[in-house]
Amino acid sequence: MELARKHPETTFYYFFSPYSIAYWGKLYEDGTINRQIDAEKTAIEQMLKCENIKLYSFHDHWDITTDLDNYRDEAHYGEWINTEILQMIDKGIGLLTEDNYEEYIDRERNYYLNYFYEFYNIVEE
Repeated sequence: MELARKHPETTFYYFFSPYSIAYWGKLYEDGTINRQIDAEKTAIEQMLKCENIKLYSFHDHWDITTDLDNYRDEAHYGEWINTEILQMIDKGIGLLTEDNYEEYIDRERNYYLNYFYEFYNIVEE
């Protein structure tokens, strides 16, 4: 954010990578999903203070995050997802704003806290 503040003439684009359901399953099993989402919310609130930062998130794109074929491991997705993310950014999809970020956080928290992780054998019952 310091760089963005030093260069108000520049628009900075940031995004939260869409981690796989396996990643979220580990957080669920560890009991740290709320801590992760709270940290994300704090980061969002800080970045939204800079008018020259455009912030996107794709954690709520369940078609990406729940398809394990999109991932090499729990966090690294295939190059085709990079292409999809760039196309969504170009269309303004996933843009977080003061008006929508709290709803986004609530949607994300509800989804990942209530997901049936046992379906993928990500966590044990």
